[in-house]
Amino acid sequence: MPPELTFNVATGVHEIIVARVDAWHKLGHKVVNCFTAEEGRRQAGLSKVISKYPLYRKLPDGSYRQNMDAWEVARDDNDFALGVVGPNYGIVQIPDLLALADSFVGTGAAMYDSLGTCYGGSLVFASLRLNELQHFSVGGDQHDIYLNVIDSYDRSKKLQVYLSTIRPVCKNTVDTSLFASMERLIFKHSKHVTDKVTFVTKENLKLLENQIVTTISRTISTLKERLQFLQSKVISNEAFAAYCNEVFPPALKRDTRRQGTIAEVAQLYASADNGQSAHSGTAYQLLEAIVEWSDFCQGVRRTQGRHTDDVSILRAESAVQGTGAQLKQRAMGTMMTFAQGLPDRPIATYSMPSVVTVPVVYADNIVDVDSVVVVTPVLDTIVSCETPLLDDILSQ
Repeated sequence: MPPELTFNVATGVHEIIVARVDAWHKLGHKVVNCFTAEEGRRQAGLSKVISKYPLYRKLPDGSYRQNMDAWEVARDDNDFALGVVGPNYGIVQIPDLLALADSFVGTGAAMYDSLGTCYGGSLVFASLRLNELQHFSVGGDQHDIYLNVIDSYDRSKKLQVYLSTIRPVCKNTVDTSLFASMERLIFKHSKHVTDKVTFVTKENLKLLENQIVTTISRTISTLKERLQFLQSKVISNEAFAAYCNEVFPPALKRDTRRQGTIAEVAQLYASADNGQSAHSGTAYQLLEAIVEWSDFCQGVRRTQGRHTDDVSILRAESAVQGTGAQLKQRAMGTMMTFAQGLPDRPIATYSMPSVVTVPVVYADNIVDVDSVVVVTPVLDTIVSCETPLLDDILSQ
């Protein structure tokens, strides 16, 4: 899917700015560090004013009559029509939208990481990267929580402030971050929506800040508990085969493509950190292997009209909103259920992986004993089987 970012003819660039890491589409502006609202508006070209205009229809006698039920929303800088709304539809200007986001930035709890528009300016999004205290790591892997703010001028979306692990940088990632959102603060586009936003921003800031901080802490705790739970569960050869049979269901006949997929996942699973990381041989590492395969190894299909698109762009689209995203969601949901029956991981040291052949059973009960080669860590020395000691060992 294309990013649907707004291209500003006057400036010759797309209306988006990102910090630290390039967006997958590599469009717009990129800066090294997080930026302020004013810096973002200036560099992304978001100084426009949004207005409502009455709509008229021409009568048979040549005169015009105003349509009292429909108004046009348009940009004042280039007269581009953004949508048609009702008479009581309230508009929140971009400065007011960012002022709401600024209430978090100003406290030092966050900074802008992305800011942009889509569909000519009818969809606005901003992402705020929370400070280091709001990040967490599991087994050395860092996980970020973003505070995202979005709004629309065509009735497609309400103004929303929400938490997500996904940074919006295009239309696709806006939808994906909403789907994966954890908590939301929603404003309907009523007649007095601007007054409500201003009130929350200025008068109720402390209460809102406390709620967000509490929500962030609760969200991080939940995510961390889930990932640490997966890190504490051991994947045996039999468990590997059973899990892959659920994530990649067997066909009614021999499927060489599926065999190749499982073999690639097995290699990624076994080769991660040479079996020496804190989550080697665990459910967490297997989930990581599937995510890595989905994002970087899975083949992409060039559909009609996209034969010239770069493979990295097609793969990125699949990863955020396509078959790749669906696979990762299925893998995570399946793993959380599947891991309930797995044994706890002992505190141990591991040597270099060994090679084991895992049979695959197809739907017609045909057993292929040589289909997948799994490389698994070999246990050297068990230090302790008490999982409460896991955090102490991992923190060293």
